[in-house]
Amino acid sequence: MGEHDASGAQSSSRLEQRRAEYEAEFGEIEAKHREEYRIAQHGSVMGQVLCGVAIGLWWHPFIAFAAGIGLWGSVKEVRKKCDADAHRRQLYGVE
Repeated sequence: MGEHDASGAQSSSRLEQRRAEYEAEFGEIEAKHREEYRIAQHGSVMGQVLCGVAIGLWWHPFIAFAAGIGLWGSVKEVRKKCDADAHRRQLYGVE
């Protein structure tokens, strides 16, 4: 039973070491991607609210609708970077 505990502790220390190495290499990039995603989300929500007001005021509804959809598409593009980060963490075996 002692050997099993030792191998479990060894594998967890290897995992922690791998996580630390990964964080040192990709941590700054991932933090930047998360920040960009958060900013894009907030900007998109504010822009969509403005487009909704514009539609309500009968300011050319098609243009306002297209702008709102475009804002949401911009968030999806930034989200792809975060998804790629999650996939890379899985490939590196740290998640």
